[in-house]
Amino acid sequence: MPVAIAFTLDEVVRLLADQPDATLLAGGTDAMVEINDGHRRPDDLVIALNRVAELRSGRHDPSTATVTIGAAVTYTE
Repeated sequence: MPVAIAFTLDEVVRLLADQPDATLLAGGTDAMVEINDGHRRPDDLVIALNRVAELRSGRHDPSTATVTIGAAVTYTE
């Protein structure tokens, strides 16, 4: 399984445009359990998201009472 490490959202979008069946990986806790147990086998490209800065942040907007958490924000963060 080939792996691509993306650094920007634009790069992720380009990779997905080329390979729409790619697996997006933003940590891997659940995915690795499924892969190790044989329940999942990503045959196509795996795109690592943990270095995409836009996905490693969160924000609170009090005016709309919303919280947005990026896909690569860790549990402890």
